[in-house]
Amino acid sequence: MHKHILLATVATFASLGLAGTASASSYTGWYGSAELGLNIASDEDGVNDTLDTTFTAGYTHTAEWDAGWAVLGAVGYSFGNIRAEVELGYRANDLDKFVVSGNEYDNGGDISHFTVMANALYDHKVTEDYEVSVGGGIGFDNINYDNTAGWHSSPTIKDSDTFFAWQLMAGVSRPMPSWGTDVFLNYRYTQTEDLSFRELDGSGNTHNDDYSNLSNHLISVGVRFQ
Repeated sequence: MHKHILLATVATFASLGLAGTASASSYTGWYGSAELGLNIASDEDGVNDTLDTTFTAGYTHTAEWDAGWAVLGAVGYSFGNIRAEVELGYRANDLDKFVVSGNEYDNGGDISHFTVMANALYDHKVTEDYEVSVGGGIGFDNINYDNTAGWHSSPTIKDSDTFFAWQLMAGVSRPMPSWGTDVFLNYRYTQTEDLSFRELDGSGNTHNDDYSNLSNHLISVGVRFQ
């Protein structure tokens, strides 16, 4: 469902851009961008220890994360008011609490995301000095997951895997033609789907933390070089 909505949204933006407007961005050509931002990882519900023979019923849990940081870079091509780009991103957050059946465990942990996304964006000039951008992307999220909060005292769950991810984007920019750059403020909602992190204990039992999805809200500032 999410993927269908995303693809329909991007297609709509593309059709608007191909129609063209006199107020749209006039720059055509290659560009590169760099961004630094604040990453807010949503609290997420999941299930754990569904694979361990000691806990055959499994448990539900909630993972709560501290605010983190992110850095991103992209290379793309502008067709005027439509841009296509490949984006690399890194996000990191510490684990604040791991709540299992009402019990809180807070001995630590962290999560990091390395994303590779293909984005399509539509730019529209709203005043002489400012443009707004909307778009989305699909790609992959390689996650390093480290849960040492206390529930899994033996072992802690440390796992890394790659999952499908998608994102929606919006931003405002100020073109600076004399410098060949744009400065901008962006917002991204990124969601990673169907995650499972696993670890073996000393007895050969498999412990797991599973999530239907993990989502991140990212606010960033950046520079785009024409």
